[in-house]
Amino acid sequence: MRKLIYIYFLGAALYSCKKTSENVAMHTPAQDTAALPELEPTPTALAEIQELPPQKISELINTKNDTLYITNFFATWCGPCVREMPLFAKKMESLKGSQVKFTFVSLDAREDWDSQVKPFAEKMGVNGNVVLLDGEKLPEDFFEKNFSGWDGTAIPFTHFRKGNETKEFLGGISEGELNTFIQSFK
Repeated sequence: MRKLIYIYFLGAALYSCKKTSENVAMHTPAQDTAALPELEPTPTALAEIQELPPQKISELINTKNDTLYITNFFATWCGPCVREMPLFAKKMESLKGSQVKFTFVSLDAREDWDSQVKPFAEKMGVNGNVVLLDGEKLPEDFFEKNFSGWDGTAIPFTHFRKGNETKEFLGGISEGELNTFIQSFK
């Protein structure tokens, strides 16, 4: 049953990702992924990317303290996800030393972790902030318990949390939108 749910989730995410990229194209200028700026790996890029079980992801996104937690769910096969990653990497670098923590949760299939996710994270300079989530291990109520506006069928998805305040953004986020969300927590 879980494999069936995982296959459905993956199929729906693929379909929704394509659909989301069409919507994003209406609101933001189109970018060719080949034209994305090359980022130098940061010192944290040398950190090993590790798998986190769903329970640990839940704990991460529900942490309540004075740090702003920005958790982005992505996949390397998702165009809008790939296009927004340099923006996150740039923002992460500019906020280094502040009380903002970025985590990127890869939803790629397990067999793509070494061949796709790790090289992508290294190229983007975010290795130390990427975790792997195996969709086959997700409990049926994972999305319902953790998110108010996301059922897991579309990506990219960004979750913001500081203290008791939570905000969510579904779809490719622009620099202006990201800045607005961050500023709203100050």
